[in-house]
Formats: sequence, structure tokens, C-alpha cells
Amino acid sequence: MKTYFPKEGEITKNWYLVNAEGVVLGRLAAQVAAQRRLRLPAEDRVCRGARRLDDVLVREYRHVDRVLGDGRAGDAPDRSLSRYPHREHRPALGRGPRQGGAAQSDGQLPDQGEAQARPGPLPAAGPDATPVEAFRSAADSLINGFGWVAVFALLLGLLSVMAINQYGGMMSMISIRDSIKPVAPSRRIRVIGIGIMFVTVWLIAQFVGIERFNSFYGNVLIFLAYAFTPWTSINLVDYFFVRRGNYSIQEMFNPNGMYGRWGWRGQTAYLGALVIMVPFMVTAPFTGSFAAALGNVDYSMFVGLPVAAVIYLVLCRSLDLTAEREVVAAEGLVHR
Repeated sequence: MKTYFPKEGEITKNWYLVNAEGVVLGRLAAQVAAQRRLRLPAEDRVCRGARRLDDVLVREYRHVDRVLGDGRAGDAPDRSLSRYPHREHRPALGRGPRQGGAAQSDGQLPDQGEAQARPGPLPAAGPDATPVEAFRSAADSLINGFGWVAVFALLLGLLSVMAINQYGGMMSMISIRDSIKPVAPSRRIRVIGIGIMFVTVWLIAQFVGIERFNSFYGNVLIFLAYAFTPWTSINLVDYFFVRRGNYSIQEMFNPNGMYGRWGWRGQTAYLGALVIMVPFMVTAPFTGSFAAALGNVDYSMFVGLPVAAVIYLVLCRSLDLTAEREVVAAEGLVHR
């Protein structure tokens, strides 16, 4: 019986291109091995003395920080990494033919022309990418070259939203000014209001910067939630339990009418609820004493809603609701 020994020209080898960016390191190795890229060909005539392994080229191997490690070296093997890795973590594989020779150490493909690799989908934007780069990369991964079209469309939408926000902010400023002293919303006043809003937003953007935008925006939303919590409670209690939907439209615009200029009952309940909410708040610059004792959990909204409601209900016991209903009925705008 003769021993078969393959000659150099009889060895058929392949190149495989693997995109390792964003892939867990252990899962990458398991996936490559599962595809039998590093194993001997499944042939009857195998000679251990001949180098017949396929070559694997790993992209992004220079950027080790982009290849994710699960941080559990030495632990029991994770079943999620065995045999059937999740689709989102499977590396992108490409394949190209190669005849003979060893893999080059500098990671370049052989001299017989570029390997006809079939790379996977374009990698997602890195963790340090700006929002524009992330949107463009996502759009390019769907349709090649579609990235800048999507960015331009998003820019138009962003400008439209910004214009609406500028106009709404201007109207809010005029309303606040009108509550103190009557003012006619002329074109000149509106242009000045939009200009003030633009300068204010620009100064805030220069101070915050893109690096701290997410943190700043999150804090703004949190403080807005704090501000609206007692306000929401007071309005709901007033509508459903105090005045029960009976309001005089004319008296709302009369500073000396039955509602008054400031509505001291609502203002007192609002400020009182905010003060009581402070110890239960958890924010970036401040954590309340009660919140710290309760495991750094923010309970301020759950406290502010009932506290504002109770304070307002107690203060409204002195209202002459019968006289108010007579005024509403005389106005004739509300029919029950």
C-alpha cells in the first residue's frame, strides 16, 4: 500500500476575510472555528506533513479596542457562545481562492491579484462617531452612497423642528411678558423674540459642546419633569375636583377678576410641592438626603403629585364656587 503525499500544485487553499469590528473576541474565534476555516479539509486523502490549512485574514486586528471581550476569562463557558452564536455577533466572512504559499505576515493578500473577497455588511459607526457620521454609516450600510442623501433629509427635518421650536419659544416669552404687563404681539416683537431665542440657544450650545450634549439634554428633561410634576397635579385637581370644568373665559383675561392675576392658591401649592420634592431628587449635580437613604432612587415625582394635590385642595376650601358658577352661567359659553 502506497502512502499518498500531495504535491505543491495539488494543494488548493482559500483566503477568508473576517470583519472583527464590534464582535466579541471569544465569539469570533468560535464562529471561525465553527465554519471549519482553520481545520483540515474534509477529504479522504489527508497528509499531516503538508500544510493544507486555509488562510484567514481578520480585519480591524490593528484596532484591538474595537474587538469586544466578554471579560470572563477563566469562567465556565457561556452557552450563548457555543455552536449557534447570535446573528448580530456573527463575523462577516468573505472568501477568495489562493493557490499555494504561506500567508503573508503583513496581512496583505497574495500577489495573484486581489482576492475576490465577499465582505459582509459595512461596519457600524464606531463608539466615538458623531451623530452625523452614525446616520451616514447606517444609511450607507442599507444602500451604498445613500448616506449623504439621508443626512441632507435629516438636516431639513432638523431645521424645520428648530424653526418650530424657535417660534414656540418666542410665543412663550411673549406670553410670560404679557402676564406681567400687556404687550401686543406685533411683527417687531416677534422678530426680537426669535432673535433672543437664537442667541440664547447658540450660547448654550457653545457652553455645552457636542461631547456633553447627551448629559446636558438628559438633565434638562429631568428638571422639566420636576417642574411639570406639581403643575400637572394642580391642573388636574382643579379641573376634576374643584371647579369641575366650569371656567369663565372672560375672567381669565381680567387681572382684577375672580381668578386674580397670579392665583396664589396654585402658586403656593406649586412651590410647596417643589420644596418637598427636593430631598427625593436624584440628579447629576445633586442627590437628596431621602433619595440617598433609599438607595439613590428618585421618588420625587411620586411625592410631588399627591403633595401638590393635597395642598391645593386644602387651600381651595375658601373658594366661593357658587359665585363662580353663576359668572360662568351668565357668560353662556359653557353648557352643562
